[in-house]
Amino acid sequence: MKNLIFNLFMKTYRFLILNIIMCFLSFGCKKADNETLKVENLDSFLKALSSKRMVNDVTTMSYKVVGAAYEWDEPSVLYVNPINTNNYTYLVKSNLDNRQVSAQFTQFEIKQPFSYQTGGINIVINDKEGMISGEYDFKSYFLNMRYPQSLNASRIEAMIKNCQMTNPLFLAKLALQNNVKEIKDNRISIPTIVQGLYYVVEFDPISNLPLNCTIKESDFLKGDIEYKIQYSDWRDIDGFNVPTKFHYYLGGRMFRSEQISDISINPIFPKDIFKISGIQSPVPYDTPNGWMGFIYSQWYNRWFDKGLLFDQPLNNGAWILEDHDLTPYGLPNQTVGEHIKIIGRPDHSLYSVAIKTSKGIFLFEPTLNNFWTRSVLNATKSKFPGQKISGVIVSHTHSAIASGVREAAYETQNVIIGKNGKSVIDEALANEHHLNPDALALNPIPINVNEVGGKTILAEGELEIYYLGGDTADLGRHANDMVIAYIPSYQTVIQSELMWNGPFKRVFVGQAANSYSDASKQELKRRAQFLDKSIKKYNLKVKRIISVQGGLGSYDDLINVINN
Repeated sequence: MKNLIFNLFMKTYRFLILNIIMCFLSFGCKKADNETLKVENLDSFLKALSSKRMVNDVTTMSYKVVGAAYEWDEPSVLYVNPINTNNYTYLVKSNLDNRQVSAQFTQFEIKQPFSYQTGGINIVINDKEGMISGEYDFKSYFLNMRYPQSLNASRIEAMIKNCQMTNPLFLAKLALQNNVKEIKDNRISIPTIVQGLYYVVEFDPISNLPLNCTIKESDFLKGDIEYKIQYSDWRDIDGFNVPTKFHYYLGGRMFRSEQISDISINPIFPKDIFKISGIQSPVPYDTPNGWMGFIYSQWYNRWFDKGLLFDQPLNNGAWILEDHDLTPYGLPNQTVGEHIKIIGRPDHSLYSVAIKTSKGIFLFEPTLNNFWTRSVLNATKSKFPGQKISGVIVSHTHSAIASGVREAAYETQNVIIGKNGKSVIDEALANEHHLNPDALALNPIPINVNEVGGKTILAEGELEIYYLGGDTADLGRHANDMVIAYIPSYQTVIQSELMWNGPFKRVFVGQAANSYSDASKQELKRRAQFLDKSIKKYNLKVKRIISVQGGLGSYDDLINVINN
């Protein structure tokens, strides 16, 4: 009996001991594996760039950038995707720990929409202050407005973001500073200034060098979209591995390529290199605008590449232009009549038009973005209180023109677009917008998208829409879904891109510091000839021509472009 009890005890004891040992080994091995995965890969990533200590010691960098920018959303008869919009060269000096950047452009060659090469640009960012001077956009080059100006918060954050993403040494420091340890699928997620958004660095499991850096962005037409910078051609610079070639992708499409040289790590800069000075009217940092610059960074950068800056806050400030003295802006009065109101702001010369009919208000062109289009809609309501906005007319689906369509569609539930454009609008209305939900994302509602061809009569003839498709070989057509609006009682055409008024006309007629290139003049003539041919084709009686680009003009102005 004693032997039986003893044997049962020993069996139970051995079983318990064995299970304790197995549990210990299982727990210990699992924990060790996880720790090895995290520490070894993070350390290997850092060591691939340099030692951990040396990465932490990096504070300043300088280098030369040679690059080219491309656009996918502006195809025309003459230009197919991708369109080269800009070639540039600039020198960078940075201290990203302190959010300080100096960029001196020695080449800034605009290719679209007008071809010209500026004499240079100087940009300085010092944390939440910034300035820009030189020939950095259309107005500074053509109209001699070259005095230093404050950078808006959107431009500051968009530029800082690009500098951070193209600098793996800084990203490594950021990972260390944020105590980032989790490694999953050879990727490290590093927090950014926007809560919930991360720089995701993917690295090669063999070399441990970063392959790319991605982040989720928002686009007004594409919705939530991946922004990626791909690294290649690594070089040893004073003991640090640094990529020297970069390819930028938005939604899988390459829209920028750059190569850097003359790289210096930890150079000593003059103490005043990031000093902001000489600005007559400083602009304070606007936090919501800075947030916009970060999550929509490539929207801002793509406009910069075209020499057309829209960095100022765009969530309000749309004017009924006829209600203001426009003399300080070099613009004529924009009064047309009781039923037609040109809406916008003279500091950026890209306008919408409200047309009053017996069937409600129709808005021609949802320009720039949803925020600006909402401001335009609010201005329209204030001018026509109690009147329903019955529809939005989109002249064509290039992103520069149509990026506010979701807000206008939400307001009107009725989008009018030319033949061949419906699929683009349908896609824009269906895309997901989770990162920064707009009105349509928050409250999805049915939208009528009406594709028109030939002549379309609205409001019993008070408003007519004409499709300018047809011969694909016509070089002046600009877009294959182009429409214009015509108001018979005012003998007025409203159009986009085919005739440019306001400051753009001043350049054409020689009332500016610089003139258009011969190639730009020929392009403007082709477009004017096409518009005139379309007017004659439909036998329209025209006195006035309103342009989304520049505002009010006349038929005589159109003929002047054709004949000069």
